[in-house]
Amino acid sequence: MRPVQLEGVADIAAWRLSHLADQKPIFGERPLSNVSGFQYLSLMSYRMSKKTRVAGCGLMLVIFILLPMLFIGGGAYTETVPRPFNSEVWKSADNWDNTRCAMLADLRTRIGIEGKTREELAELLGPDENERTDTGLSHWHLCPSFMDIWILEVRWKNDIAEDSWVRDT
Repeated sequence: MRPVQLEGVADIAAWRLSHLADQKPIFGERPLSNVSGFQYLSLMSYRMSKKTRVAGCGLMLVIFILLPMLFIGGGAYTETVPRPFNSEVWKSADNWDNTRCAMLADLRTRIGIEGKTREELAELLGPDENERTDTGLSHWHLCPSFMDIWILEVRWKNDIAEDSWVRDT
């Protein structure tokens, strides 16, 4: 056998395939050279059964459809059954339960946040829970999310709430 100079990966693959094509079938498999145009596919030693394909499709459905639906459905607005906003209950709520998340929709739609002064929101929601010194933003903890906590964040302009949003920390 004469030594072969192989320059790159493509040469190695071509050389390997040419040698495999000349070999005799093992355990009743077809020789590699009989597979028209797709020589690399016959390197698999088994054929996938229908049961395996159905199981794989089911797994893909779970991964690509069910998990995103659960992720979307687990947000701050859907964690609990909505309830009317109550300032005293809001102020006394623990950060690790869903009380504030349940009142959030009512707070944002019926009561409203934008246009209220700092003092009005402090009276409704209690003092803000800022850890930083930025006076242009305030936030209040709402409820736990998958790994962190949902917060209600308010942007101030001249001590009037200009915008508000809910986000995960």
